[in-house]
Amino acid sequence: MATLTLSRKFGPGKTARAGKRIRRGGGEAYGIEPRVAKLEATTEHIQRDVTELKTELKTEIRGLRSEARANFRLLLGANVSVAVGLGGLMAKGFGWY
Repeated sequence: MATLTLSRKFGPGKTARAGKRIRRGGGEAYGIEPRVAKLEATTEHIQRDVTELKTELKTEIRGLRSEARANFRLLLGANVSVAVGLGGLMAKGFGWY
């Protein structure tokens, strides 16, 4: 396992806290585990949001389908009424009854 010496520079040639060691590899470096935990939490939030959106989308689709069925029935009834009315006008015009 390799180690790395970290020092901060404050201005030209000045250093503070020289000799702070960071372990590389194995996931024990400074800040790696909290970052991974944060990423895991973020992905959990994203998964939860996607699940909520799916359920909302399903309910919206159900509502739209029921509205489409109602509109289709209304338009079909109107078309049948118009066809019967025009058929009656044609029959009267041709003297069929």
